[in-house]
Amino acid sequence: MSFFMSGVITMLNIGLVSDFFYRWLAVAFPGAFIVAFPIALFVVPIVKRLTERLMRD
Repeated sequence: MSFFMSGVITMLNIGLVSDFFYRWLAVAFPGAFIVAFPIALFVVPIVKRLTERLMRD
């Protein structure tokens, strides 16, 4: 998800310039992954448990 989102956001911000793929794969994606990975590890399970509790009631 962070891979595609960083690509779309990079394209919207700078357009399809000659070094687009470098900026996407070497700059934007690693930055997005640094944020997305901990969220996937810690926040998603908490939200899943809260959702399960809300749906039981």
